[in-house]
Amino acid sequence: MYMNVMAIYIYDLQFYMCVRIMELIQGTHKAPKFALQDFITNMPDIVINNILDRLPFQDAVRTSVLSRNWRFKWTMLTQLVLDVDFFDSIETKEEEDGDDETNNEGIVSKLLLQLRGPITKFELDIEHLSDAEDINNWIFLLSRKGLTDFTLENSDYTPLALPTNLFSCV
Repeated sequence: MYMNVMAIYIYDLQFYMCVRIMELIQGTHKAPKFALQDFITNMPDIVINNILDRLPFQDAVRTSVLSRNWRFKWTMLTQLVLDVDFFDSIETKEEEDGDDETNNEGIVSKLLLQLRGPITKFELDIEHLSDAEDINNWIFLLSRKGLTDFTLENSDYTPLALPTNLFSCV
């Protein structure tokens, strides 16, 4: 009798495994009732944006690889801090060796054009500025996006003539 029960148990186990494998192959297996949920993705966008605003810019952009839903979340950032750490993080090996000059102005311009929402805070620490016209264009763009906090650190010691658009942010 013990052998019969054992044979039935093994047969049931094999049957269960075959059914389970078929469910996985066909994608018909449903998640358990008490499965863990992704609480962060299910949060409202305003909460996610608030969290992303508190991260360094490069880390906020890195969240775009988490899933399709997160791909463009970084474009809704309201605070941008582009400091020396940011520019160091995008520097390539050739630039470290002095073989190539970084196009920081082009990078900042492309980033600003990608942002979709209001930008309330913008900090920029740039060591060498090859064209002051870029700064003027950035200020013009930012003045139309609700900028209230603007910090520009010019380590180049070359005086900049800032445009009058800057006063529309006040």
